[in-house]
Amino acid sequence: MELPGENQVITEYNFVNEPILECFDETVWAAQKKPGQTRFVERGNWGTYIEYTLSDGTKSDPMEYPLFAGQHIRAGTLLVYDDNNSLHVKYVIEGEDNEYMEGMCGSWTGLTEYHLHVAQDPDGFAGVTTRQGNPIPGQFDYRKEYDEKFATTGWIKVDLGELDGKILIAAHGVAWWCGYDCDLLAKLQKLLDSE
Repeated sequence: MELPGENQVITEYNFVNEPILECFDETVWAAQKKPGQTRFVERGNWGTYIEYTLSDGTKSDPMEYPLFAGQHIRAGTLLVYDDNNSLHVKYVIEGEDNEYMEGMCGSWTGLTEYHLHVAQDPDGFAGVTTRQGNPIPGQFDYRKEYDEKFATTGWIKVDLGELDGKILIAAHGVAWWCGYDCDLLAKLQKLLDSE
């Protein structure tokens, strides 16, 4: 593009005074209060599981577990309860998070897929791992992908069969974070306030 000379006048321009929304996807996984506290593999978040004792949660008062993105960033909550030999699990993606991407202001907006597997003990995850012990989320008993992003999965019903007492739940997925450049947002807000 050639810049105008000293005596030329610009008659058209294409400046946009709106920030550009940027979105990123990130793996999420449910954990006890401390990220990575319980794993069925030595390393890696895809091997993380939570411990749930049957009858601890009810439909009106489900147990809540944090959903972490990356290594330690809170991206939502996993809700769990059981009744009539069924486990009920719901992923809820939520929350403002201005730390996920440096210099960006945004929040966790939705889930595009989930992978869920329930076992009595760590040996129950053997069928969803490679020979080297690496987890294969695509082999988890319950899984779904969405064309769109949803803030919640709705309740996922799992038949408990012979499982009883304390069970292990590997709940993983892919969540979206969307946001804007914080500096640009602040400048635009200042302009709006001055009008």
